[in-house]
Amino acid sequence: PQSYRNKLKKLKGARFLARELGLEFEQNRNLQRLIRVIPDANIFSGNIRVQIDLPDPDSSLFPGLTLESTLNFGVRKNVLHVPAVSLVISEQGTVVYVVKDGKAHKVPVRAFKERNDFVEIEDFTHQLKPETDLILRGSGAVFPGVKVFITNLEPEPKTPFSSASKDSKTSKVPAKTSGT
Repeated sequence: PQSYRNKLKKLKGARFLARELGLEFEQNRNLQRLIRVIPDANIFSGNIRVQIDLPDPDSSLFPGLTLESTLNFGVRKNVLHVPAVSLVISEQGTVVYVVKDGKAHKVPVRAFKERNDFVEIEDFTHQLKPETDLILRGSGAVFPGVKVFITNLEPEPKTPFSSASKDSKTSKVPAKTSGT
């Protein structure tokens, strides 16, 4: 929790929501002076507590009201994300497998946060490019040098199940060729 104090210098803004009142507001000035990090973390979740002083608060706010807050630390650039299924964690470390010359190659990476089935990684060997083909399915069963081939390069968009009519009387029948 102590390390979060240094990150407060990068804080750009805070957005608040009082669901019970339907009230939303923002605070964007003097945030470094208004926020305190409580030096105690939850041992199970790692969550920390933060106290924020609100200058000139809305008159509808009252003690005991729950406020939800989103702290904006700005946008980080050049962050790589890969699908979580592409990561292989082994005793040698975390790697992703890529296709090079039709064969699987191991690329060591450092994994960080996971969100929405994607993992933030650091490619410290600088081998991953936007055009690099990652091995997704079966990445845990692949080993370096094995021959691989690319499937489903451009996936077709799928329609939701509920949008297809079950009572459709038309069906596609393959055209028959005459044997003459």
